Amino acid sequence: MFKVGDIVRCKTNRYGITTYKRHCEVVRILSDEKINVRCLGSDGSTYDVDTDLFELVPPDEVLTKGMYVKDDEGELFKFIGYRSNGIAVSHPTFWKDFIFYDDIRYIKKFKV
Repeated sequence: MFKVGDIVRCKTNRYGITTYKRHCEVVRILSDEKINVRCLGSDGSTYDVDTDLFELVPPDEVLTKGMYVKDDEGELFKFIGYRSNGIAVSHPTFWKDFIFYDDIRYIKKFKV
């Protein structure tokens, strides 16, 4: 199902650290039912989790520093880094510096 290096996210709030929608990298495949993941933007700790509670993150939703996202109000922000329950962002005129995972609107680009 998953392979080492895949970026995945939890589909539920069952886990505390790898919480709902937090992006994680698959570090090791333990079995068909378990994988070992490291949360992006974390201290590097790894966690054993159930594979059926995780899904692959679409490639256009894997953010790198400098990419742009919108918040739930449609305002454009520059991505700075991942945090435990959202992402750090910057904007030249707004004071807002954080967007919760549920409020991120990814910018989809159509490729031919």
